[in-house]
Amino acid sequence: MNLSDLPSQGDLKNRWPFSMKIFSVIKEFSNSHYPIPYISIVLALACIGLYGYQQIIGLPWELSPEQQISWGGNLAALTLTGEYWRLFTSMFLHEGLIHLLLNMYLLMMVGPRTEHQFGRVGMFAIYLVGGVSASCMSAWWLGSHAIGTNFLGLPSIRLVVSIGASGAIMALCGALLSGFAMDRFNGKRGNEEPGFGRALAQVVGLNLVMGLFVSNTDQAAHVGGLIAGGAVGLLIGHVTTDHNKVMRVVRLALTPLLAGLAAWWALSASDVATLQELRADMETTKHEEQKARTEIQEKKAREAAIIKERQQRPPQVDADTARGKVIKVSESGASFVLSEDETKAYVVDLERNQISVVDLVQGVVEKRIAGPKLPVQTEEKVGCYSLKCSTKGALDIQVMRDSSLALVTAMEKNAVTFIDLSAAKRVATVRVGAAPHAIVLSPDQSRAYVHNTQDNTISVLDIATKKVLSVLTVSNDKNWKIEDRLPMWFSADGVRLYVHNKSDHQISVFDTQTLRPLDDVTFAQLEHIVAPKGVKGAVWGLSDDGIFISDGFEPTAKKTIPFCNSITAFTAAGVSTGAVELLAVAIPNYANKGTFVRVANVGSTVSVGQYPLHGYVTELLFSADGKRLFSLTSSGDLSIIDPRKRMDDDDLLCKPVAT
Repeated sequence: MNLSDLPSQGDLKNRWPFSMKIFSVIKEFSNSHYPIPYISIVLALACIGLYGYQQIIGLPWELSPEQQISWGGNLAALTLTGEYWRLFTSMFLHEGLIHLLLNMYLLMMVGPRTEHQFGRVGMFAIYLVGGVSASCMSAWWLGSHAIGTNFLGLPSIRLVVSIGASGAIMALCGALLSGFAMDRFNGKRGNEEPGFGRALAQVVGLNLVMGLFVSNTDQAAHVGGLIAGGAVGLLIGHVTTDHNKVMRVVRLALTPLLAGLAAWWALSASDVATLQELRADMETTKHEEQKARTEIQEKKAREAAIIKERQQRPPQVDADTARGKVIKVSESGASFVLSEDETKAYVVDLERNQISVVDLVQGVVEKRIAGPKLPVQTEEKVGCYSLKCSTKGALDIQVMRDSSLALVTAMEKNAVTFIDLSAAKRVATVRVGAAPHAIVLSPDQSRAYVHNTQDNTISVLDIATKKVLSVLTVSNDKNWKIEDRLPMWFSADGVRLYVHNKSDHQISVFDTQTLRPLDDVTFAQLEHIVAPKGVKGAVWGLSDDGIFISDGFEPTAKKTIPFCNSITAFTAAGVSTGAVELLAVAIPNYANKGTFVRVANVGSTVSVGQYPLHGYVTELLFSADGKRLFSLTSSGDLSIIDPRKRMDDDDLLCKPVAT
């Protein structure tokens, strides 16, 4: 059911089937010596003012069915299922200018005479009560009779919107006719002009007869208004002949009961259950149409933003400029972290078993803090492609926010080493499991979680007491690469620890308060997990084929974005600044023994640029504002890249897919 397919019935109850000849008859009804018809003028101005306001705010000359509904049109499926105010508002709405002028002309022809005959209060009561009653009759008829057929050819209720003042104007005619009839029945002669009542009856009768043959005429409203107006006219009586003020007030007070009776009758005589179903269908259709419009608007906005973003990208630079500022830190780089203010970097040197403190502002190594001397390790001796396969030598690091203390894994055998950064010396050693590698700090930095690669366990350390609180078992599967750093991250509230063991495609979940395991989550072909800087609990999962975005860690992603081309090996980092979300991936270039770092805007999928580096990247980190990208290579080079100083790149990310 499409609201835009509703017939344009704004003048359904208002398109009077008159010819210009009939207008000439109506003109004869006017009498210039009547007092000023204030009520008629006010009612006409209300209708004209509403239409004028609609034009001022930009509505079309002819209202569509949807617009008629939104402005208070009388639709049975809405009116008789709770929106009773439409019985009143529909009297003042008009479909277009011609429709409005026609009804206002008729109102000013009949209104002043009714006002003179029944008084201002009486005329106002007839107009409102008759108009509401006409709306009730229209809603009942259109909502209870099969006036259309569905695609099977079976009778069905058709949704029709009815608006306009014609039902109320017919009520004025009915009141005048009932007054004339009562005068003649009582043997009285009113003050109407000769032939007035007969001419009025002819015009009303002709209108009703022609309405049977003219489409888009709401006969139910016309008949309902005529009957209600006649009844109210009889109830009120002529104010010019009835001088009993008390009875007149009583009669006027009873007129709203007629409107109430009409509404009650329309409700009790209608199939409300069917109308409620129609209303539900309308609301569903409206929601779907609004959703579709919103999606189209969002798509257009995204496309426009992408075009603008591409146009505003800075011009490309040469490879040396794109490489950024390179600081030679050591002979081998395993991992690094940034200080809270991002002015220093703490770099782990696996080969020399030391950490280097780098002043990022000056671009120099400020100090080095060495661990105990260890046997020389070589790739041949270790038996794998990377020195990270070694179970001896510093591998990973975390630093407290105040930069007072660093925790380093594997600087001493099967241990975590505590280093006083101010004094530049080791102050404690805590024994953990076999071959510790990855380490993360809890959000409040009261605990450290250390992954022991050979045991595939996690040691939970209390930083204040420098003791192991518990040992968590990650998986019974030992068939995973020992050189890979196991990703660990926390939920936004810090009460859950997530551990990704990609060897068996498991996300292990632990309660950080009870230190007990929760249900695991299985993911196939999930290669990397990126916890983007700037958003607590957010997770970007990366496979060879693309990236999925999740607010927390759920079995299904909020959005999936494929890579335009499959990527087989990479290191990744992300950042969300609130204004932009950036993803960086480091793709090895084995032919040149280097790495291409590629950066893309996750929100728009627009490529930011490409940055060629010497050596293989072991770690990538963004600054919190996304304006700097730090890269550490296995040869110990720390690069500070400005993403705006870019080389052109093909698109990394393609069209996103909502899930």
